[in-house]
Amino acid sequence: MACIDRQRALLAAAGRLYERYQAASQPIPFNIFTVLRKASDEVHLHSRFLHALLDHRDQETGERENLRDFIDSVAGVPEISLDGARVAREKNHIDLLIEGKNEAVVIENKIYARDQEQQLLRYHDALVSSGAYDDSAVHLCYLTLFGTEPEAQSTGSLRERVTLLSYRDNLPKWLRSCQRRAFDEPFLRDSIAQYIELVRRLTGTDQNGTYMNKLKALLMRDDNMVVARGLVQAYTETHIDLVHLLWCEVANTIGDRIPDLHRDPDYVRNASRDDVRKTVAGLQHFQSGLHYRVADGIWIVIAATTNLWYGIHCDEEDFPREHQLLKALCAHLGGFPDCDNTSPGYVWHEPALNLRTPTEETLAILNSADRRNALADTITKELTPLWTKLKDDGFHDPNTG
Repeated sequence: MACIDRQRALLAAAGRLYERYQAASQPIPFNIFTVLRKASDEVHLHSRFLHALLDHRDQETGERENLRDFIDSVAGVPEISLDGARVAREKNHIDLLIEGKNEAVVIENKIYARDQEQQLLRYHDALVSSGAYDDSAVHLCYLTLFGTEPEAQSTGSLRERVTLLSYRDNLPKWLRSCQRRAFDEPFLRDSIAQYIELVRRLTGTDQNGTYMNKLKALLMRDDNMVVARGLVQAYTETHIDLVHLLWCEVANTIGDRIPDLHRDPDYVRNASRDDVRKTVAGLQHFQSGLHYRVADGIWIVIAATTNLWYGIHCDEEDFPREHQLLKALCAHLGGFPDCDNTSPGYVWHEPALNLRTPTEETLAILNSADRRNALADTITKELTPLWTKLKDDGFHDPNTG
């Protein structure tokens, strides 16, 4: 049988499995977390809930088994004593901080947000300079959806000392252990179950376990793994094509609807197929996307390292006055609620569109011309009042066009 025929047969068999288990799948269950907060809210949802679990004590014994388990099996710092240990949230801007007598664990929690300037390095240095801990006693953990590395500027000389943790690979086993330990606390037990489901959705691991086991068994038959290699390569190339198409369609829509907003020629390559490949490959925080120059040091950006975001780019270090004014502009305008040292106002697309590790829903959007066009239309509509406000407030330099 020719290779192409074997690939067709493998796809057909996998397709039948998918249809069978997709048809049997249950509707998305009610989840209190997504009712009250955005699924990606790392500060008010994820850090809060993880803090509650880490700080939990057994009602009868007062033991802190969740914390001990996390330190030993997740953070990998078993030497920390729990005698008098404290778990803090947002202490000195640190997302989660575990402080023992002689050791400390810093947990920087990133769902989609980008690193701030020298973020992990500053946290480490602040704890050491306080005199509470020696340099080697401060342990840095970087928690992301998929174990992404922090930006080099965030860690400085401490890059090799950062432990990478992921919601996908490191948290589920610990969360299930926390759930088992809550056997006589039904409200907590059920809350952990809903949180586990939320993590599965965010990381795209909520597929039916039976379906995945059947699919793996199919791949291990005959030479199906060899045949699948070509399909994996074709999937990657198609994935790159579709993200590139998305950027092209957003650029075309903006060009039609906002003709006086011009792309920066110095950044045109960022939406090229070659640069999309870097984003898909997960190269160190590489962003592909579209840059529109507003004035010196100010851009309107639509981009993604993982998830799609759009708003204003203006580096606070290089343009502190403009950054503050633009931050106030975005707060007044609304619609761009997030802010960091490089972007005074931006928004993550909701529902989340992970262009690097796409979920089924993201793939469905990317693979549909109608849905890509609808997405381009939505982005353009939301950016139009921002562009108008920038011009009205005198930020636009007409010589940039």
